[in-house]
Amino acid sequence: MKKNRLYFAIFILGGFAANAQGVGIGTPTPASSAILELSSLNKGFLLPRMTSANRAAIADPIVGLQVFDTNTNSVWAFDGTNWNTQDIRLQGTRNHYSSDSGLSSTGGTDNVGIGNNSLAVNSSNNNVAIGADALAVNTGSGNTAVGRYALTGNTTGIQNVAIGVNAGNTITTGNRNVAIGTNAQVADPTAQGQVSISNIIFGTGATGTVAAPAGNIGIGTSAPASKLEVNGASTNTVAYNAGAGRIIDYSQSNLAYTTATAGAFTLNNIKNGGTYSLAVRGSAAATSTFTATGFTVKYANNRATTTGTETVYTFLVMGTTVYVYMSAGF
Repeated sequence: MKKNRLYFAIFILGGFAANAQGVGIGTPTPASSAILELSSLNKGFLLPRMTSANRAAIADPIVGLQVFDTNTNSVWAFDGTNWNTQDIRLQGTRNHYSSDSGLSSTGGTDNVGIGNNSLAVNSSNNNVAIGADALAVNTGSGNTAVGRYALTGNTTGIQNVAIGVNAGNTITTGNRNVAIGTNAQVADPTAQGQVSISNIIFGTGATGTVAAPAGNIGIGTSAPASKLEVNGASTNTVAYNAGAGRIIDYSQSNLAYTTATAGAFTLNNIKNGGTYSLAVRGSAAATSTFTATGFTVKYANNRATTTGTETVYTFLVMGTTVYVYMSAGF
């Protein structure tokens, strides 16, 4: 009898390796930092399985206690006050969702939904929804919504981007729109290529590429009719101080001034459609001339300046022609 008991003990302990560091099952060399290490090439570790009701009925659960809930098909752990689930899970084909996303379809692939009711009815591909009700009724593909209710009204629209609470939540079937900022909305929920940044900067027709840009930008208007339309005043923060120089760099500002006397000046970085000004503050009388690479300069009233005064020149650039108007005697 004693011999049988000895054989039984050897049999039971044969699969275990123990040392001062910990216990190993399936490995003779458990990691020194682990109290228990399991090793297998064809078996896994199985947590206790139970229903949600069984889990909730556990008496005096200790912090760190873990079980597998068969109602939610997820692992739950007790934090001392509440049971919490491992929030991200795989569903369908490479779809990753938080447990409360409300997903009712496992269709589509490569989707991510985090937050209550996010991507709740999704059946398409490559969507990202982070925030409660983000993309809640979406069936389109390639959309990105970050923020509560972001793109929450989108149905079949594709490749829309919305960042911020309520951002783009009026878009329904529109495509390739961008809304950034809390409550940022585009003008037409069914159109494409629109941009809204905090409902102050708007874009339309943004359907081009880096090689072939397209679209208009509006500041203070949601329906810009030109490449840049400003509804209100536009102000330069500072004028460019060219010192005593005669080479004026208009990449610094549309307004510039120099202490040089009237004479030959070079205008750099002017653009077709631009308006520029130059104050010449030198006090000696002389006549100014201007050159700009790639442009023809034409004068309306050019003449010698008045001694002891300052002169302002205005440049209107249209096509490849620069029109100069002189205002003397300041």
